[in-house]
Amino acid sequence: MGVLGERFDKIKTMATGMMLMGVALFISGLLSPSLFYVFIVLSGLVGLSGPLFSAPFYAYIQSEMEPHLLGRVFSFVTSLSLLATPIGYVVAGVLMELTSVAILFSLTGVLIILNAVAAIKAK
Repeated sequence: MGVLGERFDKIKTMATGMMLMGVALFISGLLSPSLFYVFIVLSGLVGLSGPLFSAPFYAYIQSEMEPHLLGRVFSFVTSLSLLATPIGYVVAGVLMELTSVAILFSLTGVLIILNAVAAIKAK
């Protein structure tokens, strides 16, 4: 991402990362157990989509915030991210008990895709 610099719109790149992650998760939820190797490939796509979101996200923050506020903003963003982890585990645990892992993957994928579409439209 550092090599590409300002060639790409940050919001569209973030949305592309979210869309890739959402589609890979959604398809993962639809796979049968016999397609485990396809699941591995899709898991790799989920992992590759993370930097497509996070690199432009942090670059956007740096371009929009005053330099003297960056430490506080990054601290706040990191705190929110860390807070989301235990909350996500609780919600995912409850949803897995009520449904299945496959349904949770597909549902999460759909929600991430909707978030990507909203990010593109809000721009």
